[in-house]
Amino acid sequence: ILKFGLNIQKGQNLIIKAPIEVYDFVKILTEIAYKLWVKHILYRWWSDELDCIRYENAPEDSFDEYPQWIADWYTEEVKNGAATLSLYMSDAKLFEKINENRLKRLEKVSEKAFQEYRSFVSSGWTNWIVAAVPIKWWANTVYWNENTENNVEKLWNQIFNLVRIDQEDPLKAREKHVSILQSHADYLKKMGFVESDKK
Repeated sequence: ILKFGLNIQKGQNLIIKAPIEVYDFVKILTEIAYKLWVKHILYRWWSDELDCIRYENAPEDSFDEYPQWIADWYTEEVKNGAATLSLYMSDAKLFEKINENRLKRLEKVSEKAFQEYRSFVSSGWTNWIVAAVPIKWWANTVYWNENTENNVEKLWNQIFNLVRIDQEDPLKAREKHVSILQSHADYLKKMGFVESDKK
């Protein structure tokens, strides 16, 4: 995640956005990041369960505003070259009974608040990555007919296989895989295929 995916640089600041359920994994990332000479790590924690409590109980007018200082904080850090690592896993089932109108209203105001931040990230101003960490609800969704402990372990192993961590030299194996994908993409581009409606 840090070396290959994010390409973190010496002296760079790092923003880590993660659900509180993966605190132990973030501890591992933190230790490695500082060993890679990251200067400062800035954390933003979130929780689907806590968000649901808000959607169910917060005042109605609170869904039409978003603290601009939070978005500005992100923007300022990215402007100054901070890398961004988002560990994103969201349990959609928790939100099935939540008032959809509240969800949409808060999403609208938060998107507006983060507009400048997203423009910096999408333009390639700094390095960023989104990754996922196996947690109970996700593992049980994938392997629904087994027990939770086995499901989490199986999902970890599946991810390790997909990203080549189970290889002798994971970084080299990953670079080789990307190189092969790029060669296929170059070939397809060179062939100049066009869409046809002929059958």
